[in-house]
Amino acid sequence: MLLERICQIGAEWLEMGLAGHYIYCVESPLLVEEAKDELVDKIGQAIEAGAITREEILDIVVERLFREIAARDAVNARQKEEIAFLKRQIFGTKSEKLIAPSAESTDLFEYESQDTVVEVPERVIPAGTRTTKGHGREALPEWLERRIRVIDLPEDDKICSCCGICMCAMAEREVSEVLHLEAPKMWVERIERIKYVCPTNPENGVHTGPVPEAFIDKGLANLDVILWIVIAKFMDHIPLHRVKSQIKRWGNGLEVAESTMVGWIAAVFDLLGPIQRAMEHEIRSTGWMHLDETHLRVQLGEENAMGRGITSTCYLWAMVGRYRNGTPMGVSFRYEDNRRIESAVRVLGSFQGLFVSDRYRPYDSAVDQIVKTARDAGKRIPEIKHAFCWAHVRRKYNDALLNGHKPAKAALDMIAATYRAEKQCQKEIEGIEDLDDREKKLLAARAELLAPTIDRFFAWTREAERHLQPHSFKKALDYTTNQEQGFRMVLSEASCDLDNNVVERAIRAVAIGRKNWEFAGSENGANRLACLLSIMGTCKLLGIDPEKYLTWALMEAKRRKAKGNLDVSDLTPATWLERTKAK
Repeated sequence: MLLERICQIGAEWLEMGLAGHYIYCVESPLLVEEAKDELVDKIGQAIEAGAITREEILDIVVERLFREIAARDAVNARQKEEIAFLKRQIFGTKSEKLIAPSAESTDLFEYESQDTVVEVPERVIPAGTRTTKGHGREALPEWLERRIRVIDLPEDDKICSCCGICMCAMAEREVSEVLHLEAPKMWVERIERIKYVCPTNPENGVHTGPVPEAFIDKGLANLDVILWIVIAKFMDHIPLHRVKSQIKRWGNGLEVAESTMVGWIAAVFDLLGPIQRAMEHEIRSTGWMHLDETHLRVQLGEENAMGRGITSTCYLWAMVGRYRNGTPMGVSFRYEDNRRIESAVRVLGSFQGLFVSDRYRPYDSAVDQIVKTARDAGKRIPEIKHAFCWAHVRRKYNDALLNGHKPAKAALDMIAATYRAEKQCQKEIEGIEDLDDREKKLLAARAELLAPTIDRFFAWTREAERHLQPHSFKKALDYTTNQEQGFRMVLSEASCDLDNNVVERAIRAVAIGRKNWEFAGSENGANRLACLLSIMGTCKLLGIDPEKYLTWALMEAKRRKAKGNLDVSDLTPATWLERTKAK
């Protein structure tokens, strides 16, 4: 049929003298030589037989042109949205703050909706109990060391100008506080061990005091220097060449090679690697995880035509575990050279319970593969539930709104109402210590306050799908409606959060670091990066001083390794924090 239409159009074009269009059809790369010959023959036959009228030819041409124009307009609109999105990512603000709901979002697709907006009750604060933050400069924290500097009047100024009598000092003083900084200072500890020998029997040998315990035997750097470098690189994201310049400035010209610092970091990693694996086991054992992944450039030994090393796109998979009461207990990064199903299977490992993530398909495929493997092996099938992140839904509709699709504003308003409802649900369980009562109360509050807002949102999306939507808006609708059950998981699982923000905040450290150290020089370097980012991220998440924790954990791990004790399950940051609180 398509070939006949082309022939008919070509015949009329020839009659009208539009030889250029005819040549375009005949010379089209979409037609093979045999089809071109057939086209020429049928054009001649149509001219001779008068099988088609001018009006029919014009209708066919107009119809085809309109289809082509509509298709090109759709492509252009999609490309414009993609270009606008990329420009916002590079030059624009990343804020997704939503303005107050407006009347514009009520009439969405020029139809009247019978649904009513679900109002979430707000807690009323009694008059006179609201506290407001004061104005002016805040006082410096009390925990900082105070060094008192007393300023007295000169002796001549202590004489009263009226009566000439010496003035008396008052008990009250005029006090002001100024913050100071002592710049880091490199110094050398010279260890001198006194030797002892028997004057009458020197053949008994020389006796000295014990060698002080050191992190690196016979090393030139103490543990505090090594930890300062580790924290600077993996928590403050300072590249080693800048750390080198800082050491040179603070050490009056002291030079420490980057290769030497890499060796120190490797020594730290050798002891922290087993601790990170123990952290992963802790996180999976909670039964409640948040998962996400982010890209990382890694040099895998490949070279370009000039013989220079090139980087490949690899990934750091992040997992955050939470206790039953909702408190985060740690974050762990795992290096993988891809983000395929097999990587997701390794990340999930022996996990059983509920995990929250975006709608990246390999997560569900990995769960299916884990279940299938257990079933084929005759083992107990693990119970794994997958909930989806509402923040990602919001981001899709926010992109649609930025591309000029006003109906997306209604979706954003309903998602904001969903978050307000969840906030009110969390207020309902404040002060409840028993975890079972806490979960029952939370599910009851969600059924009353949260479920109506979610029901209204999905009813709106189903109605919106019946209308022809532009690319980015349809993309947001597809993202929402295809997996509704995963977004409703928050109504049946008390341990489920609305979003995955806790792990995205942990991943932010990787994004900041990429702008400084840019890439990992090898897979070994990527594994070290994943390990040390895990330790630093967990310390930050739990409010732990990384220097204090690492000083204790590294020396304890070194002692155990020397004794052949490889059990480090009690050396994780979460365990250290519990032990510290117990003291």
